Amino acid sequence: MRDSAGNLYGSNANYGADQGGVLFKLDTASNLTVLYSFGPGPGGYQCAGLVINSGGTIYGSTASGAGTGRSGYGCGAIFEVSTAGYFSVVYTFPGGADGSGHQIALSPSGALYGAAEGGAEDGGLVYRLTLQ
Repeated sequence: MRDSAGNLYGSNANYGADQGGVLFKLDTASNLTVLYSFGPGPGGYQCAGLVINSGGTIYGSTASGAGTGRSGYGCGAIFEVSTAGYFSVVYTFPGGADGSGHQIALSPSGALYGAAEGGAEDGGLVYRLTLQ
């Protein structure tokens, strides 16, 4: 995914300090910067999708880690990374009826939509998260 300045953002699984994946930026001069290393803790593991809003804030989701669902392994989270590079968790998936995070999309109104595993009948669900 590219921002308005042409910088490329992405993620890859199984790299970083805890092999949980990394979120990276590749600028127009080909300088690579790791913005966040996923693993145990609030962010979870394996970034599953990224979007960027018009202000340059990156949103993404993780497929596991974060929280206490899945027998203590966590069910993933939705996170944001500010233009200054600060990482924070926006929502932690609890599992069960609220599922566990995966894909993510940004609507023109600024809300996040996605698909997740789990749900009331364990057949998956579609979610909407309104950002403030």
